[in-house]
Amino acid sequence: LPQVHKEISVPVFVPFFVYCSECGHRNRPHNKPREGMRLALTDQLPVCRKCEEPLSVSKEQLLATRPLAREVQAQLDQG
Repeated sequence: LPQVHKEISVPVFVPFFVYCSECGHRNRPHNKPREGMRLALTDQLPVCRKCEEPLSVSKEQLLATRPLAREVQAQLDQG
């Protein structure tokens, strides 16, 4: 008998990094990508861990390139 394998959708962990515009350090604002996206979309990003400059990210670019960002933005718009 042939074996039938079901395709299983496995979520892939894609880290969310914010690069400092001053020193270029790669910061991870939160351990969970969804929480990091929420911080970025609500302008609550922390300072750079290396040079302590405020971090910023383009919301338009984030929403255009990351499906998770669009999902988080939809949740923020609802609540």
